[in-house]
Amino acid sequence: MREMLADWRGANKAQGGDGKADSLKWYEKNRAKMVLHPDTRIWIEGQLGFVGDPMDGDSIKELKELTIRLSVAVSDYTQAYGGESSTMDMESANVRLKSFLKGK
Repeated sequence: MREMLADWRGANKAQGGDGKADSLKWYEKNRAKMVLHPDTRIWIEGQLGFVGDPMDGDSIKELKELTIRLSVAVSDYTQAYGGESSTMDMESANVRLKSFLKGK
């Protein structure tokens, strides 16, 4: 995470920005396009000093809940089939995830 943030700041300085403040502006403009783990997003936003509305109605709490549900779906599937892990675990989890998202 630190390296990613340093890369952003370095790229910003290379383009004539001040590093910190301009990195925040860049993040605000591009955050909706970024796929970040919820904990990473919390850390990055804290480091940048980001204060704003949740992204498109998907708050960090909702993202964490989704991560937990996906983990539970994989665990349920694994237990149902004798504890064996396989690519089917993720396929089952994807089905449950799609079902969850349709309900929103």
